[in-house]
Amino acid sequence: TRSFSFEYIMVARNSNEEEEIKKIIDFFKIGMHPNAKRKGSATSLFLEFPLIWRIIPSLSRTNVRRKENGVTTSLNPEGDVGKFLPETKYCAMTNFEVDYTPDSVIALTRNKFVQAVRISLQFAELTTLVRQDFSDLGTFNP
Repeated sequence: TRSFSFEYIMVARNSNEEEEIKKIIDFFKIGMHPNAKRKGSATSLFLEFPLIWRIIPSLSRTNVRRKENGVTTSLNPEGDVGKFLPETKYCAMTNFEVDYTPDSVIALTRNKFVQAVRISLQFAELTTLVRQDFSDLGTFNP
């Protein structure tokens, strides 16, 4: 199975973006842990699976266009710019880290939030890639 790592640095320009960063961090923290079957109990005997993920490059789902002199033209006539970019099968998040001091310096905003946050995400596919997965791309014909 394949594994994937992503790292992002987020810098808030205003209080709304600070709140969005907090929501993103909370979403990933909650999404990688299982859920207890019994409400309000972390000591439940039965747990539900954590979220599963699919990583799909955003370019593979967009149609890039250019507007010039009032005329919009498509830069990718087939509408699939990122066809060569790999998509994943279902993945589990294996690690999530938050660094509130990415430059090793604590600096706070007016709202007492850090100026920059680095998040690191690691995923592992839950199933093995097979030859047919490549033949679906149209670039490989065994």
